[in-house]
Amino acid sequence: MIIAAINTSSSSLSISVLENKKTISKKYINGKDFHSEKILSCTKSAMNDAGIKSENVDLFAACSGPGSFTGIRVGLSFVKGMAFILNKPYVGISSLFALAYPFMCLKDEIIYSCICANKDEIYFNSYVNNGENGKKISTNKIDSFVEISEIKEKVKNEKKRIIFVGNMAKVCYNVATLVCPNACNAYKFYDIDVDSDYIGQAAYDEYSSGNYLNKELGANYIKGSRAEKMWGGI
Repeated sequence: MIIAAINTSSSSLSISVLENKKTISKKYINGKDFHSEKILSCTKSAMNDAGIKSENVDLFAACSGPGSFTGIRVGLSFVKGMAFILNKPYVGISSLFALAYPFMCLKDEIIYSCICANKDEIYFNSYVNNGENGKKISTNKIDSFVEISEIKEKVKNEKKRIIFVGNMAKVCYNVATLVCPNACNAYKFYDIDVDSDYIGQAAYDEYSSGNYLNKELGANYIKGSRAEKMWGGI
C-alpha cells in the first residue's frame, strides 16, 4: 500500500510517502504561514523522489489537529481534494496521537502528549500500551484542552512512569519534577514536532483495521480560533 501523509498542524510542513509503514521519501520545510504556498510543490517533489505517480497512491493521510488553525485547514482541504479527484480513501490522524506513536512499543510507561495552545494552556492526551500488537490506546476518550497547572494533579495521581512528548514536553516535565522531585528519574521528555512519517504509519493501522470513514475527516481544533470567537454569534 502506498500512502501519502501530510502534516501542516505546526509551523513546519512535512510530507512523507510510505510503502505500508516504511518511508520511501520525505520533504520537510520549517517556516511560517506558507503551507498553502508550498504544499502542492512539496507533495509533487516527495512523489517524484519516491518514483510514485499520484494516481498510484492508495491512501491519503493528514493531521487533523489540534494545532495551527490555518495549517490544519490547508492540510485537510488538500488531502480531501486529492482523494476526491483520484477517488482514493483518506484518513485523519490526531496530532497528539502521532506524537505518541513512536513510543508505542513501551509497556510500562504512559505517554503524555503536550502541544502548546497558548501561554498557559496546552492540548493534551495520554496513551498507554494496551498489549494488543504493541498498539496504543488513549486513556482519555478525546483530546483535551487544559491549563498547564492541571498537569500537577495528573502527575500526582499517575502510577506509571511518564514520558512527555511534544513542543511543551519540557515545560510539563519541569512542572512534574517540581511536584514530585523524588520521582524525577521516572520522567523523561522529548521536545519533538508532529512527524508525517508517524501520521502515515498510524493511518496504515487505522485503514487496515477498517476504523475509518471519509466523511468523518474533520478538523480537530478543540477550541475555536479568535476569528470564530469574534464572529461566531453573527
